[in-house]
Amino acid sequence: MRAKHISLLIFSVVAALALLCAVFPGDGIDLGFAQLRFPGLIEVLQGDSTDFIDPEEQMARLAQEQMALKYAKDDSAYITKLNRSETKIWFPNDDMTYLDTVFAALDNASKKHMRIIHYGDSQIELDRMSCDLREMLQSKFGGHGKGWIPIVPIAGNNTLSASCVPRLYQGFQYSFFDETKPRDSKGGPYATTAYLTGGTVTVTVRCVDAPRYQHVHGFDRVKVLTGSNGGTLAVKCGDATAQVGPNKSLTVTSVDIDSTSSAKVSISGSAHLYGILLDSRTGVAVDNVPMRGCTGNIFTLIAKEEVKDFFAKENVPLVILQFGGNVTPLINKKNLPVVLEQLRSQIEYFQEVAPGSRILFIGPSDMATRRGGALHTYTNLPMYVDALKAMCLEAGVAYWDMFAVMGGQDSMVSWNKNGWAGSDYIHFSTEGAQRMTELFNNSFMLYYDYYTFRHNKKQ
Repeated sequence: MRAKHISLLIFSVVAALALLCAVFPGDGIDLGFAQLRFPGLIEVLQGDSTDFIDPEEQMARLAQEQMALKYAKDDSAYITKLNRSETKIWFPNDDMTYLDTVFAALDNASKKHMRIIHYGDSQIELDRMSCDLREMLQSKFGGHGKGWIPIVPIAGNNTLSASCVPRLYQGFQYSFFDETKPRDSKGGPYATTAYLTGGTVTVTVRCVDAPRYQHVHGFDRVKVLTGSNGGTLAVKCGDATAQVGPNKSLTVTSVDIDSTSSAKVSISGSAHLYGILLDSRTGVAVDNVPMRGCTGNIFTLIAKEEVKDFFAKENVPLVILQFGGNVTPLINKKNLPVVLEQLRSQIEYFQEVAPGSRILFIGPSDMATRRGGALHTYTNLPMYVDALKAMCLEAGVAYWDMFAVMGGQDSMVSWNKNGWAGSDYIHFSTEGAQRMTELFNNSFMLYYDYYTFRHNKKQ
């Protein structure tokens, strides 16, 4: 084929495509099972003109901003800088003392063990985010161990491996890996139940050797959480044993062992099993409770009595709820009030069962989908984030705006290009989760610094 024929063919194809761009309906053609779309002529000529952020620059700028806050010298300087910070924690009624009870418990953790429970969707699966918060707090305030683990492993974990023999029947669980519906309302404080109906179950755990997470090793207190049991329940870990008689309420059975990174915990009898706590005798525990695919509306399905028992027995000054991502693709102006009301009912549930705990809600990150042939933030996500923040503050709980912190609109595309988010444009990569948690940790500790500043000034 001669050169002029090739050129003519190319120009003909381009002209045909240009004509198709010009006449194809802008909204596409609905095929029933799919939407057929073709880019418009202007869209093709201009390309994607979105001005994406540089996440490295964003992180560096925010870190510099947080560092500057450390040098505040008086109340007004602290308040002004904290309120202007892009990584700020939003408080109900702008009450900067909202987390004071949490900070007081941290200061006292060397004398009285405390725990923080971090519930969330798949953004915290594999112990992501929780593990970096745990390591930071345990390194500063003492403590060892991973905290809560389910009797039957649900998903993988970056900090601990576990197995359960035999694998028990589960009555209440929310997991993408087991889509069975809750069989009764006895979900316990961690929304997970395994049924032990006679015999013995053995749970074997071993901490992963990860230099970044040294404090997950060295736990020396093992607690088994059980619900109603009709007879004697025996717990054995190494040479340590304990027994519990018949009980209709939640029971925390504790055995002390030598500091270790691995253990076999055997439980014999019949009971609802809510999990095992791998703790230290003093210091801080941070429990990671991931629920892939969950919108956060599961808690009101759980009977309150035993959950109240747990929070009354354990020192839990802070509950973190991290949800919102799974409903984002479905959000619109019509269903938004219903979604907010459902989440508010979950907040009110915790306010009732854990009256001594503060609640911090971490909102969804940016999430991207294809619109107009290019990747962009879900259309209604910014509206949802603003409404969710307003609802949380009105409900009397704190809020951390992860969407804004990572850069807002279209930031997930930039995070993906930087290797900080997955190819689904929804989840953080391991490094991305570490970066985000570092910003959260720094923000959290800035408020602790302000708490310390205020209390030192009074002395």
